[in-house]
Parts: sequence; C-alpha cells; structure tokens
Amino acid sequence: MTWKEQERLEYRGDTQRGFCNWRLSLLSAHQSVAGRVFRVWYCAGGTQTPVLQQSDDDGATWTENLRLPVFAQYMAGIQAPTGERLYLAGNRDPREGGSAALVSVDGGASWSPILSFEGGGLKLEDTLVEIAGLALDPSDPMRIWIGLNRSTVRATPRAFAGEVVTSKDGGATWAAVTGETLPRLSDLILGIDGQYLFAATEAGVYRLAIK
Repeated sequence: MTWKEQERLEYRGDTQRGFCNWRLSLLSAHQSVAGRVFRVWYCAGGTQTPVLQQSDDDGATWTENLRLPVFAQYMAGIQAPTGERLYLAGNRDPREGGSAALVSVDGGASWSPILSFEGGGLKLEDTLVEIAGLALDPSDPMRIWIGLNRSTVRATPRAFAGEVVTSKDGGATWAAVTGETLPRLSDLILGIDGQYLFAATEAGVYRLAIK
C-alpha cells in the first residue's frame, strides 16, 4: 500500500494571480456521495482570494473556481428530506479580520452567509472574532454548533476567550450554548450518539452534555 500523488500545486507565475504559493485551507469528502470531494485553496503570494472547487471523480478533475469570502477550514453537510444542506465556516483575510459561516442548499453551487463578523485585523482597537469549529447534528441538518474565539483586548498578541453558539433553524437565529467561556478553541465535534459536544481548546478537551 503506497501513496499516489494526485496533484502538485507548485510555486509559479500566474498572469491572473501574480506569483503564487498555493495553499489548501480545506479538504473534505462528501458524507454520502461516493467520489465527491471539496477543497478550498488560495494564492498565498498574490490576491489571497479563497476559492472552492468540487470533484466528482475522486480528485481527478475539478470544477471552476467559486470565490468565497473566507478561508474555509470547516465543512459539514447531510442529505435532508427536503434537500442537501452544506455548511462552510472560516476566517477572513487576517489583515481585515473577522469570520463567517455559510450555507448552501444547492449542493455547493451557491452560498449564503448565516453568521458573520468583520474587523479586528490590523486595527487592534476593534473586536476580533474567529470561527474555530463547526458541528452538525446528523439527525437534524438544521441544528448546528459553531465555536468562536473573541478578543476585545488591545494587545499584541491578542488574548482570546472561546464560546460556542448554536442554531436550531439552519442559521436563521443563534443562541449561546451556555453562559460560560472556554480557553481558545480549535475545533468542535459531536459524539456519534449525539449525547455530548466536545470542544478542543488550547488548554485541553472539554465535554458538554446536550441531551
């Protein structure tokens, strides 16, 4: 059993994007469609515009670029009775600051924001909110959780407090899971039995009973 190189994104001159160091921020396999893979990539040495691509042949070919407002790091989705719902979440260009979560109801062809924060990049006097985790209830695609890191302290480096928000209506409304704060978050997962939500933080792992 050996690895096979699928594709190499090399440093090269690009007439549209300038000189690029290609970077991937997300690689995610579809949970129910065999062969379908999503990726988000960007040009680290040029415009740094994140784009989403989809492959339906295990990465042999990819669709045209779809521009995104964030460098997506988290993806979740499920085939619901009324159609497929996909979620993406990530942070904006660090020079600008902010973050956003997006939803697609057409298989990833188009995306709409459901949670958005702006500012806090190079301006230390502005609040900075990072997204640091996305979890989806496989039994109810309208129920999602998102991890946030919030910094209001004007300092370098910034100090962050983690929190988790949840939506029961696909992102139309949001509420705090608890009134507590956590150490800076890096990821969220829902246990396979749906009983507990787990949060990975810079200080360790936390668990919350949600049923």
